[in-house]
Parts: sequence; C-alpha cells; structure tokens
Amino acid sequence: MDYHAKQAAEPTVEADSSKAEVVENGGSTKKGMMETLTWLKKQSEHVQAQDGNQRRKRSSTFVRSVLRLLSGSSHSPNNDGEEEPDDDSPKLPVPWGQATLKADWSEVGFKLLDQPIMEDMNRVRSFIAKEELLSASPQGIIALAKWLQRFDKHVRHVVTLKEYLLEERTLIASVGHKVTTLYDAYDEAMAVALEKVHGERRELSEAVLRVFVELEKILRGEVTAVKHLITQTLTEDEEYDALSTLFNQLTSDEECGVIVAHLLGWMRNNMSEGDVRIFLALFNPKVQNKIAGEWMRLYATYLHLLDEFSVNYDSSLCFFT
Repeated sequence: MDYHAKQAAEPTVEADSSKAEVVENGGSTKKGMMETLTWLKKQSEHVQAQDGNQRRKRSSTFVRSVLRLLSGSSHSPNNDGEEEPDDDSPKLPVPWGQATLKADWSEVGFKLLDQPIMEDMNRVRSFIAKEELLSASPQGIIALAKWLQRFDKHVRHVVTLKEYLLEERTLIASVGHKVTTLYDAYDEAMAVALEKVHGERRELSEAVLRVFVELEKILRGEVTAVKHLITQTLTEDEEYDALSTLFNQLTSDEECGVIVAHLLGWMRNNMSEGDVRIFLALFNPKVQNKIAGEWMRLYATYLHLLDEFSVNYDSSLCFFT
C-alpha cells in the first residue's frame, strides 16, 4: 500500500479517495506479564501519592483484565523462536471474526486492523459529547495533545500492518496488490487540532471531531477498495491464510506490534475467549511475551493520558459499517 502523508499546508485532497489496482507479477508470557503488573502497581502508587486520581485506577484495571487474556495463551510447538512460519503454523479458521465485525471475508483483514483506531475515536467522542474538554484542567489538555500525537503514530502503525498484509496477499495470489490512499485531509485536520490545543476549548473539541470524520472516510474507502481488489484475486481460505501469516511473521522488534495490544483491548469487550485464544496462538512465545510486556505497557501509558476524562472501558462494538 502506498501511503502518502502530506504536510498540513498542502492543498486538501478528498479523504475517501482510495483506489485499488491489480498488477501482474511473477511461550511464554509470564515474564512480560509480571513486569507489566509490577509497572502498573508502581504507576498506581505514584498517582496515589500525587493526587489520588481514581480514574487512573480504572484504566489500569482495564489493562489488567486484558492481560488475563494472555494468561492461558498457547502456541505451536514448531514455532518457539522467530523463524519464518511453516505449514504447521497456527491459522485463523474460516469464518473467524466475520460475525463480530459484521463483515464478509474480504473485509475482515482491514476492518480488524482498524478496530483499535475506531475504539480510540469512540472513547474520545464520548467525553467530548459530555463537553468535558470545556472544564478540563490545563494538565488534561496537555495530556490530550500528547494522546493525539500518539494516536497519529498508531494510525501509521496500522498502515504498516496493512502494507504487510497486502504483501502476504501478493505472495499467495502471485498477483501484485496495491492500494493507494491519500491521507491529506486527515493530516491537515490533525495539524489544526494540535494548533487548537492552546486556543478556545469548544474549537478544540470541534477540531478533534473533524480529525475523526476525515479518518473514518479514509478507512471506509480502504475497506471498499481492498474488497473490490481481493475478491478478484483470492479465495476466502487464501485471505485467511494471508491474515494468519501476517501475525505469524510479526517479530518482537516491530514497532507496529503495539497495535496487537490495542487489538486485545478491543477483543476483551467484543470477542469470545475462544476466539481470542485462536488469535493469540498465531504468535510465537517471544512475541507473546512482548505483547504482555513492553507493548502492553505502551498501551497502558496511552490510556493513562486520558485519565482526567470519563472514559468507558467496557464499551463494545467499535466497528463501522
């Protein structure tokens, strides 16, 4: 997938201008989990000593509940390291995820990867609707600005995972898969929102909501473009093989891996424990340890930035149709 991120000063391009083309071409999680639990405890003690913020307890409790999903995760005995996955690597069964995402097989891949972003937007929309930004403390606004910057980084991580998935589809189909998406309108909206951090609160609220509107247009356009593309080149089983291999091949040094921790946060509220176990089995022990460890701590830090606001961590069904 060609990802074109323009500077905010450049002309606006329609945000939903996604297009697709076909080009012919020839463990264990115990260590990481214990480190994260210890870290969460220290974070809680620090906050209690500072201001006793009860909302920090809610976000940390949510992260602990996500960690419990990893406590019984399993893996293939043939994939203990980080070697290339073989034919015995765990696979997602058809029709995993389709009912939860309300998607057909050609939409599952990108819709699944979009869920952390959709969940983030829904949470922020909720407290903006309650006009909480209008009464937020200066520290809360600064934290929101940091959150927006990290949110933008996570959008880029999701783009990277989508590019990897397109590569897997190409290898399976022996047909090049390319999706060109223009993020110009989203980039411009994000730049405006960050400028409004120091301005009038109602304008900031409106600017953040505009960021989300522009991004949703892009995500919908991508799903539509990819659906049109892969229904011409892949079968349902082949698409599930591609999606499975994407996660089989993820290594512990991938910066975009933090999105897996976000995905587990979404799955905690939306998927059965059995479906989550199937997903976690795709990762080798070293990566599972990284999910429970560093990636989960990055996820928790991200959630903590919104602690001043009334975030509902038990909401579900963040997909779009």
